[in-house]
Amino acid sequence: MERVKGKRTTQRALHTRLQNEARQLIESSQFSPSDLCVVHDMLKVYNDGLRALNFEIEGHLTDD
Repeated sequence: MERVKGKRTTQRALHTRLQNEARQLIESSQFSPSDLCVVHDMLKVYNDGLRALNFEIEGHLTDD
């Protein structure tokens, strides 16, 4: 379970970094639609990865 938690921590850090990058890109007003599509697609991939890791962690938890 610790391995999965470590992977989740890494994935969350990457997701946060990408969110910040997207925010800066939008605020700069110097972006193209293709730039936004790339960032959007990457965010979807990270979200899917986080969802899978969360599901895996939930499998290790027990109801006490």
